[in-house]
Amino acid sequence: MVKNEKEAAKWLLMAAEQGDPIAQHTLGVMYENGQGVVLNEKEAIKWFQMAAEQNHPQAQYTMGVFYENGKVVEQNHAEAFNWYSKATAQGHTPSYLRLGWMYFLGQGVKKDERKAAKWFHIAAESNYPLAQHTLGVMYENGKGVNKDRRKALKWYRMAADRGYVDAKSALNKLEKQKTKD
Repeated sequence: MVKNEKEAAKWLLMAAEQGDPIAQHTLGVMYENGQGVVLNEKEAIKWFQMAAEQNHPQAQYTMGVFYENGKVVEQNHAEAFNWYSKATAQGHTPSYLRLGWMYFLGQGVKKDERKAAKWFHIAAESNYPLAQHTLGVMYENGKGVNKDRRKALKWYRMAADRGYVDAKSALNKLEKQKTKD
């Protein structure tokens, strides 16, 4: 079967206009990337928002990213936090990570490294290597958690085993320090 993105966009538009959140999200992706349609980020936002309002977790996450980065819409960390929170309520792992960073940096919410660690833990336990690496850093430096070299090694090792390059470097550095101590 030959891939025809224009034809796909036509059918998705019909489903999206009838309120299908999966079609709305997919159409948003197509507009964002110019696949089968003319690239149009404002149109992409329109479809992502429609899907997000119907509790489509990836669309909620995408809205969070748009608001966090000020892409197409005005930057609004509180609004980004709101969308990420909705997505986390549905188990969306990348949103756990983003909430962690928002708490860690104090963006859209009061800075709270302990709450950041909580969200990083949830993402890390879902095998998200960036969150595992981040927890390694937090345990190594005592940020939001009690400093714990063994836990830092554990999280670095988990992320490294999943191919996360920065974790491999951090693991090697921490293991070399152990031999020097």
